[in-house]
Amino acid sequence: MYSVLGLLMSLPFILHDISCLDCPSTYTQTNFILKHHVLSSTTVKNYQECYDKCASTTDCHSMNFYDRSQRCELNKGSHLSNPVDLVYNEQGTYSVHDSRSVATCSDKYCSTDTICVMKSNNFECKDCAFAFGMGVDSRKIPNSAITESSTVRSGHEPWRGRLNNFPNTTPYNVGVDAGCWSAGSNTAGEYLQVDLGHVVYVTMVATQGRPYGYKQYVRKYSLAYKNSDNSFVDYKIANNVKIFQANTDMTTIVTHRLPEKIKTQYIRFVAREWYGHISMRAEVYGCQIPV
Repeated sequence: MYSVLGLLMSLPFILHDISCLDCPSTYTQTNFILKHHVLSSTTVKNYQECYDKCASTTDCHSMNFYDRSQRCELNKGSHLSNPVDLVYNEQGTYSVHDSRSVATCSDKYCSTDTICVMKSNNFECKDCAFAFGMGVDSRKIPNSAITESSTVRSGHEPWRGRLNNFPNTTPYNVGVDAGCWSAGSNTAGEYLQVDLGHVVYVTMVATQGRPYGYKQYVRKYSLAYKNSDNSFVDYKIANNVKIFQANTDMTTIVTHRLPEKIKTQYIRFVAREWYGHISMRAEVYGCQIPV
């Protein structure tokens, strides 16, 4: 386990104390700013006024101060959870509000097969099992927990969209069991949703196409998940929606390890491009949240 200060000092740049009467625990880096996370921007008289504004704003975790223009930007995140967003800017000074706890840290600070976990102002790298699914394939997750945006017809219900599922009717009867989920229309944005039962860390996903009968599969998809304020948001990397290259045939399993874990109970596979018809089988991988 390491303190936030320890993590900061291990980064490939030097942090300096700021001359500020009321911010003894603040650290800063000149010529850097954090982009994509600005809550508000205003003009101030000096750095301390910028710090005071951050201190009085609950969601402020760091700030960008521009000495020449006296502009102050309050950030809703920090480089601890968004390292790729810390960029060079010759006029800016980036500072961390050290007394604020950080909810998440980036997995980029940890080795492969481990995740970064924040506890108050401490972080540690925890093992996370990538080899085991969260229960879609194994049927640990019940049918009622797998839902969808629409279904084309009977026999194509969302709970049939389990990885490695196959029609169990002989002879094959598409109206009884297609062995997959098929959307009601070929429209970008159709989705297959999984309720994982409780909040977990999602670290990897996998998909297949329709197993039998018709050549149908999703070629590209994105992910959406329910966040802490109970609304669904797109999974993004560097502020851009992550598009996953999916299937090119009906049966091959295509897996993707997520660049950054997702903390959620609900996750959606959102169809972007497809062949024949939007048909899918899927699995979600991850680990329990360490206590």
